Amino acid sequence: TNCKIIYHPDNSLIGKDFSQAKDIKGKMFVKEMVSKAVKNDEAFVKYWWAEIKGKPFKKISYVVLFKPWNWIIGSGVYLDETQKEIENKKQGLINDLSKMIANIKIGENGYMYIFNGQGNMIIHPNSYLIGEKFKKFKNPITHKLIYKELIQAYHTKDKEFRYKWDKPTDKKNYVYDKISWIEYNKYFDWYIGSSVYIEELGAQAEKNRNTVMVLSILLLLISLFIGLTLFKKVLEPLKILTDKTQEIIKGNLDAKVDIH
Repeated sequence: TNCKIIYHPDNSLIGKDFSQAKDIKGKMFVKEMVSKAVKNDEAFVKYWWAEIKGKPFKKISYVVLFKPWNWIIGSGVYLDETQKEIENKKQGLINDLSKMIANIKIGENGYMYIFNGQGNMIIHPNSYLIGEKFKKFKNPITHKLIYKELIQAYHTKDKEFRYKWDKPTDKKNYVYDKISWIEYNKYFDWYIGSSVYIEELGAQAEKNRNTVMVLSILLLLISLFIGLTLFKKVLEPLKILTDKTQEIIKGNLDAKVDIH
């Protein structure tokens, strides 16, 4: 906590007093590390540092206070390296998402896709659209850029976009009604969309209705069976009780009712 370097990968710095050390912007970064760590037990501090070739790069250090010895223990990393690692992790995420989304089907030909705010397609079942090509695609009816229309749709109440499109079996015949629902991930600047032909959506809904109807009928029959069975179990001892009561009325005072 006195800003004296106890250990550093650069041996020439060990033992030196860094209480007045400044980066190229004039920031007393070591003193800031100590004061923040002492106050909060830990801290993140950004500063400029020179690499081996002498060119300054921005760094970030995470430091913690080890109270028993009054030591500040930290790690430092160049922000450009951090950004590279983030991009690698992001690409891994994209690869995993691509595999997952490829298995999602909506109706017969419906699918999901992801593009960013600049109109670059990140994930799409049609590999031809991946990248910058998507941003040039225009709506064949409105002649507007489709990615901008989709972004505008996200800001509507229902977050849906209805448009005309062709079919895999009927190329370049833009007469089929489609609908897309859009969501947005601010962290990645990703627009996540689903696309389905309205005709297929209706067919799926009809299929779901039929399934629900069949299940409802089955549940009704099962309920009736269970109800009748329970009703019989309740009525049977009452019938026995009634029969024995009639015997007693007729003079058979030895009649006994054995009901459990």
